[in-house]
Amino acid sequence: MAAETQTIAGYVADARLADLPDAVRHEGVRAFLNWMGCTLGGCRHEIAKTVERSLAAFSGPADATVLGRQRRYDMFLASCLN
Repeated sequence: MAAETQTIAGYVADARLADLPDAVRHEGVRAFLNWMGCTLGGCRHEIAKTVERSLAAFSGPADATVLGRQRRYDMFLASCLN
């Protein structure tokens, strides 16, 4: 592992929520809520259905969830759909 990657990984592993400035926590929550809203809003969009149909033939074990859907998918397809 590159030294830079080790430094970043160490920082992330040792980080505590209380150590982050209020503005960083605020933007983190804001970004998460934005992602959640976009994911739920787009989960039934025609493009998501096209991606599902296109990649289904390459799908592995269905062990991952997709927000807004009851069906489970393999990890790759679930990450694309989410």
